[in-house]
Amino acid sequence: MLDPEQTFRPDLSHPYLPGREPASPLLRVLSGSLKGREFTLTAERYTVGREAQSDIMIAQPEVSRRHAEIMRMASEYVLIDLKSANGIFVNNLKLDRAVLHHGDVFQIGSCVFQFIWNRNEPSTP
Repeated sequence: MLDPEQTFRPDLSHPYLPGREPASPLLRVLSGSLKGREFTLTAERYTVGREAQSDIMIAQPEVSRRHAEIMRMASEYVLIDLKSANGIFVNNLKLDRAVLHHGDVFQIGSCVFQFIWNRNEPSTP
């Protein structure tokens, strides 16, 4: 079980760098073994887990082999817990499923991801 006292709480006032707003949704890893990596979401479905076949592999014992899935549904991306042992935390709440919004932070194992996709504001040149 994850210790809520150690839950990562980033400053959400600037979830993206000016001039780098992505055209496609982006997952930025803020902490954990994948810290500093970015994953652009262009497919309809992504698996997250400890299995080598996972689209986003997190090689940690607290991460289930098939821990979670990120699925595009219409114009939204949904994070779904696949009945993992330790669950998923979205904005510090343990949830089974969540529609991801720009700036949302979610945690799987010790990896903290931020979902970046500000579709409502036009990019500045």
